[in-house]
Amino acid sequence: MLVRSAAALLTLVGLSLPASRAATAPPGSGTIALFALLANGQVVRASERRVVRRVQISRRHIRQASGRYLALVDGGRTLLALVPTADPARSELVRLRADDLRVVSRVQLPVDAATPRSLTVASSRAIVVGDRASAGGGRVPVGWVIALPSGRVAFSWSVEKAPSLNWTVFDVAAQTAGSGLYVSYHGGCDVTPTCTGGADAVTIGTGTLLCGTGAQASVCNPLIHGEVAAIEGGVLGTSGDAGVLVRADREVHTVKQWPTRLPGNHQVRLAFDRMRGQAFLLGSCLYRGGLVRIDLRAGWRWRSGFAPGRSHLCGERISAAGGVVAFTNGPEFAGGSGSSLKLVAGESGRLLSRVTLPAAALDVLVRPSPA
Repeated sequence: MLVRSAAALLTLVGLSLPASRAATAPPGSGTIALFALLANGQVVRASERRVVRRVQISRRHIRQASGRYLALVDGGRTLLALVPTADPARSELVRLRADDLRVVSRVQLPVDAATPRSLTVASSRAIVVGDRASAGGGRVPVGWVIALPSGRVAFSWSVEKAPSLNWTVFDVAAQTAGSGLYVSYHGGCDVTPTCTGGADAVTIGTGTLLCGTGAQASVCNPLIHGEVAAIEGGVLGTSGDAGVLVRADREVHTVKQWPTRLPGNHQVRLAFDRMRGQAFLLGSCLYRGGLVRIDLRAGWRWRSGFAPGRSHLCGERISAAGGVVAFTNGPEFAGGSGSSLKLVAGESGRLLSRVTLPAAALDVLVRPSPA
């Protein structure tokens, strides 16, 4: 596996963009950082009100897909970004210093443009999970485990699933403790009888199913449909048209459901503020939108920006930490060529500010400042 370290910093530009006059500084103003990966191959860092750094890490246009492309490691000091390379048969895992976006290293992976993929982290490892065409005519989940900071690919595997079905990976999350991954599928169930939905639990090192051999032709949990977030002792998952937030155990067996109260949405976007135990679900701008907070202990708390028509609070990517929720709107597949980040107070659902971006955002992260 080829590893290129100390890659050159291609572009570093500080921007000063006007903030909305009506915006109010978020709680703990100045204590969070926002990161976004853009369709033009740039990574940006922003404050609550403006972009402060940007760097060109890929010269290829990045097409929209369902997975996550950004992750933080080293206590938030290092940012990982998964991007395509000039070689269509490869992708790169780029490591950057989070504070100044200086590129530290690049790891080339055998992940091509035809392999949708999603990124997560577990301890000192980065995990990339996607799906590839199988000999049986379907698509099977595949994964790579990369040791950090060396960049060495420690493991690669495929999950033993029925090869005639389309196990199209939508999202992945690592267990908070243990050696498992939660993998969700989104197989296009309205267009093909071989589609799959739901979620599995697999081991990090081998991709072995954790909920029994019966899941080879089915799934550990058929209700989950969309993004997943690891919690203590299990996982949270969205449910598409079912309109509930699902809580499941380590083997992805449902233990609790909460109604989202966002009708008219195909619910797939989820963020979890781990320190506060708060889950946030976002409606798409292609549907009716709206933002909901559900607490693991207190249950459903509020709904914001939801209206009979389309909402002013809607988007396709969402992240939450430090009492702040950030989400994008206007990605390319929704008809826009530019984008912005909106910030909402996690306690009240009140819109706080907006950050204008120079291109469509494909992923976003919120990071509270390190202590």
